[in-house]
Amino acid sequence: MLPFALATALIVAISAIVRRPGFTQGGLASHDVGGILYNAMLLRSGGLPYVDSVEYKAPGSFYLAALLAGPDGNDIAALQVAANGVALGSLALVAVLAWRLWGPAAAIAAAAVFALHDAHLDSMDANYVTWALLPQIAAVLVAVLADRRRRAQPVPSRMSFGTSRAGGTPDDPGPQAVPSRMSFGTSRAGGTPDDPGPQAVPSRRSFGTWLTAGALCAAATLCKQPDGIVLVPVLAHALFGGQRRDLRSGLAVLLGFLAGHAVVGAHYLAHGQLGALVASYTGVTWGIAYIGHHADTPPLSAAWEGLAASLYFLALPLALAGFALAARPRERTPETRATLRLLAIWSAAALVSAAVGLRFYKGYFLSALPPLCLLAAAPWGLLSAATWRRGLTRWLAAPVLALLVARAALQLHATRVDRTHPHDDGARKIAAHIARHSQPGDRI
Repeated sequence: MLPFALATALIVAISAIVRRPGFTQGGLASHDVGGILYNAMLLRSGGLPYVDSVEYKAPGSFYLAALLAGPDGNDIAALQVAANGVALGSLALVAVLAWRLWGPAAAIAAAAVFALHDAHLDSMDANYVTWALLPQIAAVLVAVLADRRRRAQPVPSRMSFGTSRAGGTPDDPGPQAVPSRMSFGTSRAGGTPDDPGPQAVPSRRSFGTWLTAGALCAAATLCKQPDGIVLVPVLAHALFGGQRRDLRSGLAVLLGFLAGHAVVGAHYLAHGQLGALVASYTGVTWGIAYIGHHADTPPLSAAWEGLAASLYFLALPLALAGFALAARPRERTPETRATLRLLAIWSAAALVSAAVGLRFYKGYFLSALPPLCLLAAAPWGLLSAATWRRGLTRWLAAPVLALLVARAALQLHATRVDRTHPHDDGARKIAAHIARHSQPGDRI
C-alpha cells in the first residue's frame, strides 16, 4: 500500500505546483471573490450580509473569508492561498474515497483524472465552488463509512445451532459438549444477493455518523446553494444503501442537515434578522427570477447547450465514467450495487445542478467532477490494468484516451499560464481612486 500512497502524494504535489499562481499571485480578479471579501469585511465590522448589503449568494464563504482573509477580512492573497489549500484537500479526499470504494490502484486513477481538471474548473481564485467542494466529498465519504459500519453491525438472528456444556463441577466437568437444541446469538448483516441475511440495526454510533454526513451536506449548501444537491445522493444512500430501507439513517441525515445551519442561523437570530437570512439564502425573494431568466429558451436548445457544455468541460471523466457504467459486471455484490447507485445519483444530480439557470459557467461543473472520477476508477473501468489486457479494447481506446488526456492537459496548462499574470490592474486603479476620495468607515 505504501507505493500507492506515495503515488497519490506525488499527484497532490504536482497539483500544488500547477496551482503555484494561486499561492503566489494575489491579483486574480473575480467579481464573486470581491463580493465574498466585501461581506467578510461587513462581518468583521459587525454588519450582516443580506441586511447591510444586497446579496443573494450563500453565506458560508463570507464567514470563512472573515476568518481567513487577514485581520480585516480584505486580504485577497491570503484568501487565495487558503482556497488553493482547500482545493488540494479536496483532491486528497477524492483519493481517500476512491481507496475506500475500489482499492489503492483506484485512488491513483481517480486522483490523476481529478487533478487534470480541477485547477482549470475552479480557476484557482477562491470562488464559491472551491469552498463548497470539500464538504461535498467529505459528506459522501462519511456516508460510505456509515454504510460500511451499518453492514458490519451484529444483529439478532432467528436461531443458531451450537454446543453447550452440561453442568459439572471443577472436579467433575461433566460429559463432553453436545449440540444444544437452539441458542440465540448474533450474526453479521450481509449475505449474498439471493440471501441478503438479516437487516442491521443502526447503533447510536452509526446514527451519529449519518448526522455528520448531513451536517457536511449543510456546509456545502452554505458555501453554494446549488451544491447542496449532494444531499440527494447522501440521503438516498442512507435510505436505500443497506439491505432494506433504513428510515432511521435517513432521518439522521436530515437532522444533521438542519443542525449544520444552526451556527449561522443563531448568529442572525441573535441580531433579530433570521427572516432576512431565510429569505435571501433560500431564494424566496430571487430564486424564481434566477431560474426563469432564460425561461424563453426552447427546451431542445437548452438541452443541447447543457450537453455541449458538459462534454466541453468534462469530456475525459464523462467518457471514462460512461465506459465503467456500460462495462459493469453482471454479478455484483449488494455493496457494489449500492456504490454504483450512489455515484450515478451524485453524478446526475451534480450535472442537473450545473444547469440551473442555464448559465453553464465552467466552475459549476466542478461539483460533478468527483463522482465521475470515482466511476472512472472502478476496477473494471478503462483505467484498470485488467481492461488493457484485452487487445481490441486497447487498440480502440488508447488513441481516444490519449487525445482526451492531452486536451485536458492543454486546458490546465493554459489556465496556469493565464494565472501567472495579474488580472486586477483596473480594480487597483479603482481602489486607488476610492482611497483618495474617502475616509475609513465610509459607506460606498
